[in-house]
Amino acid sequence: MILAGGHEVVVPLAGVIDVEKECRRLQDELAGLEKQLGGLRQRLANESFLSRAKPEVVEAERVKEREWSMRQEQLAGRVRALCGA
Repeated sequence: MILAGGHEVVVPLAGVIDVEKECRRLQDELAGLEKQLGGLRQRLANESFLSRAKPEVVEAERVKEREWSMRQEQLAGRVRALCGA
């Protein structure tokens, strides 16, 4: 976890949580997010969508894509750290 000021806190979780179960949960969450992100990116690459949708709708989808991309990076980092993948 990264706190304000850029400090990172590492808490050993072995014995506190079921690491394998948490690893699977994170991997499932990441896979679901990647699927949703793929669909969103396809929509944003679709010229028909871009030309027909209201500009504020397109911008909202772009904001969502940026937020989901950041979340994907965070989850991927957690999976690597916890699962060693």
